Amino acid sequence: MSRQQPNLPLRIWNALVGPSWLRDGIIVSAGALLSAGLIFGVLYDASDAALRRWSDRDLNRRAHLIGVAVASHAQSASPAAMQKALDSLSASEDAANLALCSADRTLIAATGVGRNLGCNSGLGRTALRTHGRSLRARLGERSVVVTAHTIGDSTLFVLQDRSFVDTRRKHLLQVLAISAEVAVLALIVLARAGSRIGSRRMEAMARSIVRQMRADGSRENVPAELRLLARDVRDTVEHLRVETQAVGGAERLRALAGAIPSGGLVVIANREPYAHEYGADGEVIVKRPASGLVTGIEPILRACGGTWIAYGGGSADQASSDRSGKVAVPPEAPEYTLRRLWIGMDDYERYYLGFANEGLWPLCHTAYTQPAFRSADWTSYQAVNETFARAALDETASDAMLLIQDYHFALVPRMVRDAAPHVVTSLFWHIPWPNSEVFGICPWKDALLEGMTGADVVGFHTKQYCLNFLDTLQRYLECRVDLEEMSVTHRGHRTLVRTYPISVEWPYPAAPREEGAAVRRALGIPVDAHVSVGVDRADYTKGLLERVAAIEVLLEQNRSLADKYVFVQLASPTRTRIRRYQQFTDELKEAVERVNARFGTDSWQPIILQMRTFSPEQVREYYAMADSALVTPLHDGMNLVAKEYAASCDDCDGVLVLSSFAGAARELEGALIVNPYDTQQLADAILRAVRMPLAERRSRMQSMRAQIAASSIYDWSEKLLTDLRDVRQSRKRFWPKRSASSAGSHTEVIAG
Repeated sequence: MSRQQPNLPLRIWNALVGPSWLRDGIIVSAGALLSAGLIFGVLYDASDAALRRWSDRDLNRRAHLIGVAVASHAQSASPAAMQKALDSLSASEDAANLALCSADRTLIAATGVGRNLGCNSGLGRTALRTHGRSLRARLGERSVVVTAHTIGDSTLFVLQDRSFVDTRRKHLLQVLAISAEVAVLALIVLARAGSRIGSRRMEAMARSIVRQMRADGSRENVPAELRLLARDVRDTVEHLRVETQAVGGAERLRALAGAIPSGGLVVIANREPYAHEYGADGEVIVKRPASGLVTGIEPILRACGGTWIAYGGGSADQASSDRSGKVAVPPEAPEYTLRRLWIGMDDYERYYLGFANEGLWPLCHTAYTQPAFRSADWTSYQAVNETFARAALDETASDAMLLIQDYHFALVPRMVRDAAPHVVTSLFWHIPWPNSEVFGICPWKDALLEGMTGADVVGFHTKQYCLNFLDTLQRYLECRVDLEEMSVTHRGHRTLVRTYPISVEWPYPAAPREEGAAVRRALGIPVDAHVSVGVDRADYTKGLLERVAAIEVLLEQNRSLADKYVFVQLASPTRTRIRRYQQFTDELKEAVERVNARFGTDSWQPIILQMRTFSPEQVREYYAMADSALVTPLHDGMNLVAKEYAASCDDCDGVLVLSSFAGAARELEGALIVNPYDTQQLADAILRAVRMPLAERRSRMQSMRAQIAASSIYDWSEKLLTDLRDVRQSRKRFWPKRSASSAGSHTEVIAG
């Protein structure tokens, strides 16, 4: 029968620790014990000496004070008066007994054991020779301290009981006992440290083995006696990797969603995460719109399940949905339900293109484009908000959580609250919130604020946006704002205002560098060229014109970058029916053509502009191609492109140039932060990214990736859902569960 191999922990101990480490642990423990003994002895001697000095000073001081008190009476008082004075002093001093002797050694007056002293006794004469210092002695059965004071021709003997000194000594022993306990604790800690020495060495050896296996995939560089250990370490690492991935953010989020009994999650957003479109041959194609909102919100429903309510704008959306507009998504592996709403084109254009994107969008972004407010747009905005509110009530059970997304639906929270106050509602504002003076431009500001305060929780990306929102409420509504709790109470309802910096999923599904290299070849970019990438919607707030101007300055000042630098800008068309966006698109194309004409050659174009829609998978390929990313919006709530790019750099080889006016700049400290309005500063930052050493690139990228890993979209969702759950728990006793029969009445209230 073959001999059974020892288990992994025992083999690790035998191979890497061995008897030498055991001896080292014993030596360390013995040294710690010896040190503790020395500390204890020194502490005892020092404390004892200090106590003796303090006791002597205290006894002498008390005796001196008594002597001064007696001296004021001794010169003129009669013996009877002196006896009365000594009795009074003895009564007030618990440990003092007195004896007053004349010059001829006759007792004038005495108290307590002072009567037994004897003016001419040996103890008295010895006390006189100490000249005011205390003398320890025994008087009968008592242990006393005697101090002699000369008062004129007389001598005053002060006898103090030494029992209080013994009490102090007991206190000293208590202090020393505590010190001994501390010393023992220190010994335990040091012994533990000694035992950790071996484990640290073991960990270093294991890391070395793993690095060798990663480097060449073989076992030849591993010593023969450690090959069995190396195999077990490899198997253990793989097990831990799989186990860690299984218990990630998505699992935590599912566990949290499991606390929602039956209502589930309902998300309201204008943009749908999947659109069905007819292709040129009539075949239905599923597309994923480029949207930071979709990037941030969809992982929540993929993890927790629920319903996403959105406008169905795809040409084949209606044909691909059931009669209620529902379809299971993602198509390849359904995890939640998408419910599409059909809105008339006239209403949609006025609500979305008009009020939302010609009014609220420029109002909230400091990009110096004048907002346009039209009454017809406002009317459509109200009607569309009512449509979404009715759909939300159809989908929400009594214990559901309603997550309303962005500025398109500022009125929905109040509509839902008025009809179904038991539904827990949040509104997350994905764009910046301006200061109160700027928001005051909106003619319907009061109605918007009324609608938003219907939510239980209103969220923003940054603390500054929260403060701006509360200041706006305080200025334009009759409400009570609590800055300490970050809340507002309006019409008897309390709304929490919270900071939730949105993020991306982690681990991020990054594309490998090989796919990026394929994109580089397809674009005709030289292998040794530095490639910067920009991924944006073609929006005037994204700083694209300023980016092109900075690259023009960069090439003007650094002619050596010819053929060595390429900027690839992905610009997805958006809101193309709005005149300002049409103008911006023309301006962007003209700027790129100008720079390429000035610096480009037949074989090299410094800027490659691609104005079309890209899927998330395609965007990741461009991230994998890039050596750096330019994310330089003029104003942005967060900008998830910055986090996506950092999360995609698995090898930590990349540089992020980031606008200080993006919310992400408050988190990604490893980025090169710039003012996009400062063309020279932006150009200098791009040049620094091109020339940055590998070690610095990796250090900065590791910092950003660590931040994203610590605060992913799952953490964002967990924080938001936890706050909503707490709100529901705090008030659920006030609202009876809404039955199926009552849903219709709620719809009637909103419709009316």
